[in-house]
Amino acid sequence: MKIQQEGDYVVINNFKIEGYILAERCEQCGNPKIRNDQYDAYFCAYCNKWLEEKCTDPNCRYCPQRPDKPIPEAYVK
Repeated sequence: MKIQQEGDYVVINNFKIEGYILAERCEQCGNPKIRNDQYDAYFCAYCNKWLEEKCTDPNCRYCPQRPDKPIPEAYVK
């Protein structure tokens, strides 16, 4: 999997998101966590999992729009 920071974006196998790569590591696989600014959430690209649950606030502008997986399957390799 190719992951790189390009300015204010993270590019994962040609899938571009607004966010940044952290020094913090995923507890499951040990790879760097990534912050997705669009959904105000952290995820692991290697596990393709959000690292936090959606909130229960009905007025939240992030969580209701957040997809089940952070990276579309077409970009996971």
